Amino acid sequence: MKMRVRMALCITLSLVCNVRAAEDIALVRVGDISVRIPAPEGFFRYDGKQPKSDIVTKLVGEKHLLAAYSSEDDLAKVLSGRSPRLERHFIAETDPKLETVMFNAELFGLMKQRFREQFSGNVEKYRETIEEVERRGSSVVRMSPRFTELKIGEMIPLGVFEETKDSICFSALVRTEITPSNGKEKLKSVAVSAVSLTKVREHLVSLGCGAMYHDKADIEWARRNVQLWRDKVLGANTL
Repeated sequence: MKMRVRMALCITLSLVCNVRAAEDIALVRVGDISVRIPAPEGFFRYDGKQPKSDIVTKLVGEKHLLAAYSSEDDLAKVLSGRSPRLERHFIAETDPKLETVMFNAELFGLMKQRFREQFSGNVEKYRETIEEVERRGSSVVRMSPRFTELKIGEMIPLGVFEETKDSICFSALVRTEITPSNGKEKLKSVAVSAVSLTKVREHLVSLGCGAMYHDKADIEWARRNVQLWRDKVLGANTL
């Protein structure tokens, strides 16, 4: 009798775990294939939870949103109709023009090379500002004319920080604008964005990790966590 109870309990726990795992993985379409996007550790999917919220639309622009993840506190705000702060968040998206393109190793290698060359040129343009950031942190960013003169959404590239056979990762500082839920004046701020352009099942997926920028630790956090998420996504789509 005790053995039957234990077996029933084990089966029940297994089913609960399987359901939980299924809830943590979003199945999305990229071109003509299905891609599995597992949730980053400790974050929750918030896109589509509140139809009236346009925060995700502003984040992705003309890109095709696959899934967006926030903290539990931000998810609660979205569910209650308020704007999330998105102190730290993740987003998966694609370029609609490239969704049907099959990226074999040669084509993906060529894409990485051209991207690296183009991105390096932009880094040189802001070399002095980047060096100041490395030395002094967020205070110089907020005061730098090169940064304060940027429009909302424009960025200062921080360079490519990792390249693998299936990805190329880069980061940047970005001007952002937050609209408080209480309707007060919009707040301009600085965010760090780390992105992994990742080849998933021969298709190009952009995985982004963002954080409000306070000091260099936020840059390191974004870079490290987009790498972890990339590995998780690739692992979930291994055939």
